[in-house]
Amino acid sequence: MGEVNCEEPYKKLVNQGMIQGTSALVYRHKETNEYWSADLVENDKDFSTLYADVNYVKNSRLDIPAFEALYNETGSIFHKNKQDEFLTTSLVEKMSKSRFNTVSPDAISDEYGADTLRLYEMFLGPIEASKPWNTDGISGVVKFLRRVYNWFTDDNDVLKVNDEPANFEENKALNKLIKKVGEDIEKLSLNTCVPAFMMFLAEITDLKCQKRAIMQPFLSVLAPFTPHISEELHEKMGNVGTILDVPFPELNESYLVEDSVKMAIQINGKVRAEMVLSVTATQSEVEALLQDNADVLKWTEGKPFKKVVYVPRRIVNVVV
Repeated sequence: MGEVNCEEPYKKLVNQGMIQGTSALVYRHKETNEYWSADLVENDKDFSTLYADVNYVKNSRLDIPAFEALYNETGSIFHKNKQDEFLTTSLVEKMSKSRFNTVSPDAISDEYGADTLRLYEMFLGPIEASKPWNTDGISGVVKFLRRVYNWFTDDNDVLKVNDEPANFEENKALNKLIKKVGEDIEKLSLNTCVPAFMMFLAEITDLKCQKRAIMQPFLSVLAPFTPHISEELHEKMGNVGTILDVPFPELNESYLVEDSVKMAIQINGKVRAEMVLSVTATQSEVEALLQDNADVLKWTEGKPFKKVVYVPRRIVNVVV
């Protein structure tokens, strides 16, 4: 057909791992048929277990009336803990209607949004590995996306972006993110991109940055993961056209060149202090700095140095 210039254009087949279910189990005493909160059960050999619908369990706490309705029971005895809670135990296994551990993607999307669903699925683990679904863990992704939106807008949903040029530290944070996410996408390591987004947002928030020069390319990096919120914020920033047509930002390696490094200082093989050293520091320069460092002098008790082992970027060990 002439569409490709080789017989086999695909180099690798990637099969997504199974999303497993986290079943909720309720303990019932074999002799009395009374139900016991999981934290009260000492010998589980005296108990059988029944599946509870995971939709009736929140943070391991059982909705007792809903559970009774599931099994057409009324008036059963439930032994709760001192906090007046009835806890279930859990088991990771294949999703199955008979185990009441299926989770509808549509229901998750309706409650939390499609972007949250997408991002949490990536966050669960490596794409090829089987991993358990736990709706209780989705709150971290919800909070992250809320922080993203709040970074761009104020309490009145008004955009808070300025056109000031970005400084070195802000560009450094952005380019670290571009490098990390760009490399991980190529490796399909999508799960490690999510914490990179979270770390960037925390860092850029500390820098109190509200600059278009940083926020616009950030959206382009985020868009493949959460296209809906990215598209909305892209439009709010006054852009014409869809963010999906905006190319992935180009990496500027010059912002990632480190001129100093924080190093642990060992005294006779034990870490006793830290120092920020120039990456070009020489042996004599490091020894001079050590002689003036209060923590080093404290641990060496004023004794002369017998030897200083200095390996740039790796180790500083003072022998006394």
